[in-house]
Order: sequence, then C-alpha cells, then structure tokens
Amino acid sequence: MDSTEALADVTFIDFSFEKVSPEFVQKLASSLESNKTVTFLNLSGNPVNDACVESIACLLKVNNTLSTLHLSYNRLSDHSIRILSFGLKFNTLTSLRLEGNRFGTVGLEELVSALNVNTTIKSIYLAHNKISSDGADQLSLMLRVNSTLECLSLFNNEIGDTGTESISSALKTNTILTAIYLGQNKIGDEGTGHLAIALKLNTTITKISLDNNFISPDGIEALSDALTINKTLTFLDLEWNGVCPSGAAHLASALKINKSLTTLKLYNCSIETKGADKLALALTTNTTLENLDLRKNAIKDPFLNKLAAVLKLNSNSLTNINLAYNQINDKAARKLISIIEENYTLTTFNLKYNNIKEVTKESLDSFTRRNQSFVRETYVKKCYTCNDILALNKCDYKLLSLRLRKPIDDGLQHIGKRRKIACN
Repeated sequence: MDSTEALADVTFIDFSFEKVSPEFVQKLASSLESNKTVTFLNLSGNPVNDACVESIACLLKVNNTLSTLHLSYNRLSDHSIRILSFGLKFNTLTSLRLEGNRFGTVGLEELVSALNVNTTIKSIYLAHNKISSDGADQLSLMLRVNSTLECLSLFNNEIGDTGTESISSALKTNTILTAIYLGQNKIGDEGTGHLAIALKLNTTITKISLDNNFISPDGIEALSDALTINKTLTFLDLEWNGVCPSGAAHLASALKINKSLTTLKLYNCSIETKGADKLALALTTNTTLENLDLRKNAIKDPFLNKLAAVLKLNSNSLTNINLAYNQINDKAARKLISIIEENYTLTTFNLKYNNIKEVTKESLDSFTRRNQSFVRETYVKKCYTCNDILALNKCDYKLLSLRLRKPIDDGLQHIGKRRKIACN
C-alpha cells in the first residue's frame, strides 16, 4: 500500500514537535495533493526548510479538502513565507497558524498580497513574529479589502502605538473581523485611544485582547467610554496592564451602561480593594457580565461583602468569578458562602492561593457543584421541552460549559514576558 492509499480514510494529521525530517514533510505533502479526506494538518515545531514549504504550497494549490494548517515554530523566514503565499491565494484553507516564526515585514507583504485575493481563510495566527508597526500598516490595508477574515492574532509583534493606530483605522470600516488579539505589543494609552475610537464605530468585533501592554488608567478611561457606545464587544482581556483603582472605576461606570460584555479579564492589574468595590457596585445593575477574572489584585476581605450583595440578586448574570492570588481570609470567605446560598447561577468560584482553610474550600466546592448540577438539570428539561434529541445526547458537563457559559480562560493562551505593574 502506498502513502496515498494509507491516507485514504484519515481526516486529522498531527506531527507537531515530532522532529520529523524535511524529506518526510515533502513526501507527506505530495501524498496529500490528491487526498479527499484530510482536513487538518499540523506540522508545527519541525525543521521545515524551503523545499518543504514549496511542497506545501503545491499541495495548497491542488488540494480541495484541507481546511486547517499549522506551521508554527518552524523558523520560517521571509523567503519561506513568500513561497507559501503562492499557494495561499486560491485554496480551501479556513484557518492558518504561523506563530513563532522569524519572518518580518518582507514576508508579511507577500502574505498580505495573498490574503487580498484569498476568499476562504477566516482565522490567521501570527503571534511571536517580527511584524512591527510597518507590518501593521500592511495588515491595515488588507483589512480594508479582505472579505472573509474573522480572527487575527498579532500577539507579541511590537506593533506599538503607531501600528495600533493603523489597525484601528481599518477597524472603523471593517465589517468582517470579529476577534483581534493584540497582547504584548508595547501598546500605550495613545494606541489604546485610537482603538477606542474605532470601537465606537465598529459593529462586528466581539473579542479584543490587550494583555501585557502599557495601558494606564488614561487608556482604560478611553476604552470605558467606548464601551458605553459599543454594542457588540463580548470579550475584553486587559491582563497585566496598569488599570489601578481609578481605571477600575472607569470600567465600573461603563458596566452600568454596557449590555454586551460577557467576559472581563483583569488579572494582575493592581486594581486593589477600592477598584474591586467599584466593579461590584456596577454589577448590582449590570445583567450581562458572566465571567470576571480578578486574580492577583491585592483584593482584601471587605470586597466580599460587596460581592455578596451582587450574588444575592436574582437578576445577576455572573457564572464564573476568579479571585485567586488575593488577600482574602477564611472568615470572610465563610461569611460569603453563607450569604449566597440562594444563588444558583454561579458555577465556578476560584479562591485558590488566598488564606482559606480546607474546610471552607470544600464548602465552596460543594456550593459550585450544586449549581453545576442545577444547570445540568435545567438544561435537560429544556432539551425535553424543545425535543432537542441531539442536544440531549450531548448533555455532559464539558459540553454544557461551552453551551451555557464562557469559561474565564476563553480565548488564546499566550506565554509572554511578565512584569510587575505599579500604580503612580
């Protein structure tokens, strides 16, 4: 049996970080040219040379079934991207991952040229490359003409404020993109301000990640102002920025008005108890936020009193709260649990790495398990009512967690340079 016949019934191929030889990659690509079953191919983390890339480009030109291609951490140069781009202009790919390579603006120019005519790619991941602000200018032009791209990841490309301004300019009129990830790009308040202006006009973006940047309360104020107008954004990641108590107050004011945001990530943002209290007060009237991440913010016991008042409200929408790595003591945690017994919507409550006793942790786990069970039962009843047999057959908790709530760790997971954030 030759390699083509061996792959006749295969749909998923993953050789990531397996140290396969360049010769193997070339042979595999050649075998897939006439294949009609494989939809997923992952060759990340292997020694892929230009000859391999040329074989993959030839594959893309003739194969009509492959929809997902991963070529991350392959040390692809500008020249390699140029070769690959020849095959990207006309193909069936919907998702392309090129993270952690070494190409810069020269290779990106070829890639953008391909994306200008490509009509199938919906998601492209370019994290950990050398795109810079010049590359952001090229991507901005592409976003003005591309009619299919829905997700763009630019994590750790040092696009800075200038590059963010270019991207933001395109987002004012782009009506296709729904998710953009701009973490660890040395974006400050100036770039954030440009993005905020774009959000006031954009009607399709639902997810934005700005983690690990240089955003201060001034930048947060601009974003918060945009949130009072924007009606589509559901996910906002501001982890590892200098939000501070004053920035949290701006976000709280926005949450009193905003009716679309469901996930807010503020891990290590130095908001402290004062800032957390402002957020809790806003959540007494907000009915849409489901996931709140407040890990590592020096939050102390008094905040739990404010939070208890929020969780007692029947109209509250919170299902996931993460307060790990704060300064909460056992007595305050026990009091909170006793107050919120009538809450049946909170399914995840993380108080790890606080000063909490094991018996209190067990009580909290019991509380959340009860609520998870309640959610499952409610969903099953809904399935019966709607006669949704397919949904009923899939009714296990893992699927329910995707159907009924958005996990706090939703979105891309990035490993970036961490730094201590201080408030002036």
